Amino acid sequence: MAAKRSEWSRKGGRNRANDQRARKALTGGFKDVATAQAVLLQVLARLYKGDFDPGLANAMANVARAIDALAKTNAQVSMEQQLADLARQVAELTGKRSA
Repeated sequence: MAAKRSEWSRKGGRNRANDQRARKALTGGFKDVATAQAVLLQVLARLYKGDFDPGLANAMANVARAIDALAKTNAQVSMEQQLADLARQVAELTGKRSA
């Protein structure tokens, strides 16, 4: 069991059930940042022409900001986990105890 926990820790939470469900819920080609950015730029152009509801554009922008914030948080947590794993590995290799 300890080996499994170590493996899960090393992976840093990748492929968690919530992440997998969120990826499956994304439809219509919004599976990467470039596509979402292109759609938002199209919305901006239509908004400028007066062909798009400002309230809907605002809602889309708010969702995009929330997704960006989550992505940044996830990246930071992942980096912190990787650093902790590296520190643990260095400690093991040098025979020192990790903090």
